[in-house]
Amino acid sequence: MKREWVLLVYKIPSHPTRLRAQVWRKLQRCGAIYLQNSVSIVPATSELAENMRWIADEIREVGGEAFVFRATATSPEEEGQIERLFAAASRAQAGKLLEALSALERRVRRTAGPQDLDEAEDEVRRIRQAALKLRLRSHFPAREEDALHKRLRAVRERLDRQALRRPGRR
Repeated sequence: MKREWVLLVYKIPSHPTRLRAQVWRKLQRCGAIYLQNSVSIVPATSELAENMRWIADEIREVGGEAFVFRATATSPEEEGQIERLFAAASRAQAGKLLEALSALERRVRRTAGPQDLDEAEDEVRRIRQAALKLRLRSHFPAREEDALHKRLRAVRERLDRQALRRPGRR
């Protein structure tokens, strides 16, 4: 059975430039990827189709043009290519979060004072929130996402153990 997709094709006035950034952020939040400039795609679920229509309406409200289409790929190869683009986007975002987590782990190993641990806990919380958002918008999750969640649990447990060893804790 062929997968159905929702495409948003749009054109935004060149000024103010913040409009492009706003559209890009909204598309990112619903997990859309770009097939090319101003052409984004998501799997055809009722929620994602509604999100794309909503974004299209907002583009029109600011003087742009927007069209929303339902489509299928013309071959299994093209469908696979689209799925790989989604997986690559998930992999790249998970990779950035894994890098941030690795940097945090190195920092915590070097310094483990109370303030450092508090800052590390805040950073783990931020990375975890970003990882949860990624999981929600990943239509074709990558293996790196599982690795990210496992590492987050391990770091969280390590910070908990270090916090228990703080002076003045019982």
